[in-house]
Amino acid sequence: MGRKQYPPPPEPSAPGPSNQPRDVEEEDKARKIQELQLTVQKLEEELDSLREKLRVSEARVHALQNPHAKRAVNLPDELLRLIFLRAIPPTAFLDTSPSRPYPSPYSHAIATKKAIVLTCAQWARVGTERLYGTIVLMHLGPLIALARTLALRPALGHLVQSIHIRCALFEGHMPLYLRELRAVFATCPRLEHVAHCGLLPHWEVETAAELVARNGADAAVHHGAMLDSLQLLPRGLRRLDIAGGVWLACFEAVAGEFTALEELNIILHTCAPGHQPLHPVRLPHLTALRVSTDRRTLATIEYLALAWHTPALTHLRLDFHTGPRYVDAFLSAPSRSGLKYLHVHACCESIPPDKLPLHFLPGACPALTHLVLSAGAELPETPHPTVRHLDIWTPKFAGPSPPWGPDEDGSATNSAFESQVQIRADAPRAFPALCTVRTLDRTLTDAADWPRLFPPTLLPAGAVEYAFRGFQVRVADDAITRVDVQLDEDEDSGSDYETESDLSDPESDELWSDGEGGKDDLEEIFSGTREVMGVEEVLTIWERTREREEDALQYVTPR
Repeated sequence: MGRKQYPPPPEPSAPGPSNQPRDVEEEDKARKIQELQLTVQKLEEELDSLREKLRVSEARVHALQNPHAKRAVNLPDELLRLIFLRAIPPTAFLDTSPSRPYPSPYSHAIATKKAIVLTCAQWARVGTERLYGTIVLMHLGPLIALARTLALRPALGHLVQSIHIRCALFEGHMPLYLRELRAVFATCPRLEHVAHCGLLPHWEVETAAELVARNGADAAVHHGAMLDSLQLLPRGLRRLDIAGGVWLACFEAVAGEFTALEELNIILHTCAPGHQPLHPVRLPHLTALRVSTDRRTLATIEYLALAWHTPALTHLRLDFHTGPRYVDAFLSAPSRSGLKYLHVHACCESIPPDKLPLHFLPGACPALTHLVLSAGAELPETPHPTVRHLDIWTPKFAGPSPPWGPDEDGSATNSAFESQVQIRADAPRAFPALCTVRTLDRTLTDAADWPRLFPPTLLPAGAVEYAFRGFQVRVADDAITRVDVQLDEDEDSGSDYETESDLSDPESDELWSDGEGGKDDLEEIFSGTREVMGVEEVLTIWERTREREEDALQYVTPR
């Protein structure tokens, strides 16, 4: 409060012989005025102090009279960041493909990230890093919106570390797609991971050796479009996923330029191995490789063994959607001798399971320490001296007998179950230095390499449970299991598991819609979370007043 300014008292005139009594009287009057001014100033200061005390007292009385009133407490950004890390599952746990049933754990994670950013300015400041850390593009529209957002707010581009491209692209949209993708990559200097899964629709594999279009168009159109898309990828990437209609020859044309690449995941389900020339590829810094094949591309494993030179490779995973073959040829290459982690996964079980002899293992992988196998594996007769950890995928049916009863040949036992038992029995003989044996729940998603995410330990660590909305994994010393799903053994629905929180929303991209007809709210999102994570109360208050989702083509940005 401003103080009233009083004029200074007048200077007394010099005393004279005729006006001396009057001067003394004026001097006394001026002194009294000055004293009164000082007294008024002190009283005003005391009044201001009393007003402040009154305001604080009224606030305390109000708080005491309203014990249920909510009081906002601003936590430090560091604590908020830790809470959000616990509330949102890491992207490495999740399958971002649109093939997952909706609502998937990934869709729940996106809803939580958007809710955090829309709560308040502080939460937006901390949560935007999580929202933009990993971006999944399911359609061309969000790609255009992302390019526009990053152009208007370049600082957001520094938050982007991973981009998953899962767009279905029409041939006429390729120029627009390439232009916008180039603009996005130019504004993301910290980008280190790209999942390139774009494809042109209306293409199908009609033979094992040729990819043709349903409308009879030239296959070179598809090849050229995908090659142009791959050539836009930043050359400083550390992790790269290639899938969704990309021929191996397209990647090999640019593979030599990715000199910093450390991890590569390549799905060869649409390759044409019979028509591929042998192009040597050198990836000097590649330490982790994952290759997924089906029946048409099985021979590509042998091709990669001859053409790809990976001297730094230490972690290898091979996913077979058919019987495992050519594993010995791939591992016998000189550049694979430094392997320490080998994961051979039979994704589609058969009865009886396809056999995988591992007699070559001691000579091909002398430094191997961690081995992951599926049913059907036959351990080597010659002991392997360095293997210390063994993980085994559980068969589809845990019991010794399949639910449909005896097989056609009259056998009543599940040979996959017998194979798992046999592997456990032979393990001490085949691996004298063996320290740990774990089982892996086959309902775990294939998107993550779970044994590598949670490596075994020599000292007992007890069980740790990672509980998120729609997703819950328990990691123990003897097993990694997903506890929020049940094996669907009663219905022949084509799905291996069903979630306990299965809802009926059919669209996988509803979270990026305009909000009309949406059914998700924060109470529903957090109702199944076993760990509250310290944010549920505030989010419940916020959701009473929030508006529905904004425009589909706009990414959420802090206000």
